[in-house]
Amino acid sequence: MLNGKAFVCSFIFLWMGWLAMGYESQADLVLFHNGDYCYGKVRELSDGRIQVEANDSVKQYKKSQISNIEYGLNEPKNGETVSMGDFTHVGGASILSVTGEDVQRSEVEMISGKNLTLEVENGFGIPVIHIFPTRLPFYNRKGCFVAGILVNSSTRTWSSLEMRAHLYGGKNRVLASKDFYIFKIPPDAPQSSGRRKFELNFPDIDYQSVNRMRIVRKF
Repeated sequence: MLNGKAFVCSFIFLWMGWLAMGYESQADLVLFHNGDYCYGKVRELSDGRIQVEANDSVKQYKKSQISNIEYGLNEPKNGETVSMGDFTHVGGASILSVTGEDVQRSEVEMISGKNLTLEVENGFGIPVIHIFPTRLPFYNRKGCFVAGILVNSSTRTWSSLEMRAHLYGGKNRVLASKDFYIFKIPPDAPQSSGRRKFELNFPDIDYQSVNRMRIVRKF
């Protein structure tokens, strides 16, 4: 029978064995209202903000940005699944969460009075957009010119961001697509401007034929 000292020694050796085998501590899952999520160590600060430590970095968020926190959840490995309410994350398939399939839709009135249906990928916003008719001198070709402001409403900084704009006519017919590039855009916040201007020229698309625009990330 082990005495107290021998028992303590046995426990220490067992604990060291767990470390040697790569024992993983539990993390916390944070869900944001804009659809983003992250895993890390969560701590509530005295001023009410939420601090998340993950990937050797520490970030702080307002409570209003967070929809839910589930404590003690590691990021799933390949083949594993984590679920919390309507949120499901399958390990090894994170590409599915960034395909840009979910968009916000709104109706925008142009300066000319023309109505445009605008679809923007979740995590971004376009508070200002204008479409102007253009005319080329050669063969009286008609086109249109698009100018707008892209806002990063997510909680992450995007680098080397490529966006794709699709123009649609009647019966959801694709008229044209064009890409634009943004070098870097941080989250939109008082201490950093997460807003970038963009301009697109569609020389062969008649202004009157456009009734819907869809802007998502390029993959």
